[in-house]
Amino acid sequence: MRKIIRITGQIGVGKSSLMRILRSLFTDAVFIDTDSIAKEIIKNDAQVRQKLSTCLGCMYDHENEDHTARLRQIFFENNAFKKQIEDIVHPLVYAEIEKIIRNRNGSGHIFIESALLYSNRANFFDATISVICSNKELHIQRILEHRTHLSKQEVHAILSQQPSVVEYIQKSDFVIDTAYSEKAHIFDVSLCVEWIDYVLVQKQKWAVFSGSFLPFTKGHESVVEQYLHIFDRIFVMQAFNPEKDHLRGKYSIDEKLLPDHMKGRVFFIKPQQKMTAHMIKEFGTRIQIRGVRDDQDMIYEQKIYKFNHIIDKDIITLFVFAHPKYESISSSLARQVESLDSVFRDIVPPYVKIEGS
Repeated sequence: MRKIIRITGQIGVGKSSLMRILRSLFTDAVFIDTDSIAKEIIKNDAQVRQKLSTCLGCMYDHENEDHTARLRQIFFENNAFKKQIEDIVHPLVYAEIEKIIRNRNGSGHIFIESALLYSNRANFFDATISVICSNKELHIQRILEHRTHLSKQEVHAILSQQPSVVEYIQKSDFVIDTAYSEKAHIFDVSLCVEWIDYVLVQKQKWAVFSGSFLPFTKGHESVVEQYLHIFDRIFVMQAFNPEKDHLRGKYSIDEKLLPDHMKGRVFFIKPQQKMTAHMIKEFGTRIQIRGVRDDQDMIYEQKIYKFNHIIDKDIITLFVFAHPKYESISSSLARQVESLDSVFRDIVPPYVKIEGS
């Protein structure tokens, strides 16, 4: 079945490089670049140029480099002006995309490269893949290397007007982080194939959610809830942690009390003394999901990601931010308030039991 996939991300993260890889992998697909469409609309539509001229305060000439530079500068420095331009151009861009799709014969998938993350047309896409660079300094360095016409000040201005890395992660179905590439915009092709395969192919999708879970909290549950929209089964695996070995067996899951929508789809696995990377494939998947609460969690998770990649480079790790309501909740906090039953129950799901209580 044909699907419409949006490839999005901030400036200079490698969206176009990913699109080139996808072109080589999906020869029957349609590839649409929204920036190119917007430029063509401005070039060929006199009414649009007139509206831009009104916004700019002078007659806009798309072939005049000074005009283009001035338009870009104001666009990224003035939110009100930016919205005016978007209100003029974006509806025409979407109209052109819809026209391309209507005129497309065949069942090939459609990949749309777009920096836009927020849109009243979000339901237009079957899935969103964000390309990010989680290392901000590296990201800026790469932009300056590849876009020599931009100053560092201009790069900062542009990035300040775009959604943050966190927002891209939260709003996407899948994320590809280029911070781990040795060179800018270099992707692991086999990894890209795996990502796209999970987006496009209709099949049972399983994932492993690993952690200490001593105990399993409502923050952990919120991560599972978000990924149940993507995966058919999630295996919650309590990983072995020698520093917390004295807590093993203290908490358990009463699966009879699981919510109906989790029964038969979420499985709690007893603690294992094997490496997490080794266990994942035993569950018939290569996907590990992880929850992130804040910047400190992200730093820690990057270390875990790199360690797992050394053990097994085929393991794919997906990150999702916990629901804001639960981002301050941790297992250590739950243990601290364990004696206060009413507070403890605000932090952990009702199916979590304390052995002996």
